[in-house]
Amino acid sequence: MNGLEVLRRIRAESTVPVILETARGETIDKINGLNLGADDYIPKPFEIEELLARINALLRRVNYSKDKAVSLSYKDISLNVDRMSLSVLDNEISLSKTEFLLLKLLIENQGKVLSRDQIIDGIWGKDHFIDENTVDVYVGYLRSKISDFTKDEYIKTVRGAGYMMG
Repeated sequence: MNGLEVLRRIRAESTVPVILETARGETIDKINGLNLGADDYIPKPFEIEELLARINALLRRVNYSKDKAVSLSYKDISLNVDRMSLSVLDNEISLSKTEFLLLKLLIENQGKVLSRDQIIDGIWGKDHFIDENTVDVYVGYLRSKISDFTKDEYIKTVRGAGYMMG
């Protein structure tokens, strides 16, 4: 397979930094590589010092973005993505991995109704057989943890359809 196909497969699974190093130096090739998700593109021949400088620049950008705490929020709750923790009215709550992934999915799709099947696909993937009642159990866990600190209802049940944030 060629480098662009490798890049497509990497991007389907990861956001790892990618620098394409290739013999194809035409402008259209560079545009295609960058549009497919490459972080940088360097055509051959190149000096090793230039490649090292590009790698260092890319690593600086990646490390800079890691220094910023990534969080998602809805009303009085805040989800710290890096620490997989939930804060409700400044009270930190630890979450299991599945609780975290469920809450993250709901916050990212706030205002939208997600069916149990969509939630299962979003958390466990399409290849796993998970009973729909499992979603109900995890929603119950989250509601219980949140209700220890507030009486507001954040995760709403939409009868016959699924769940939504907001």
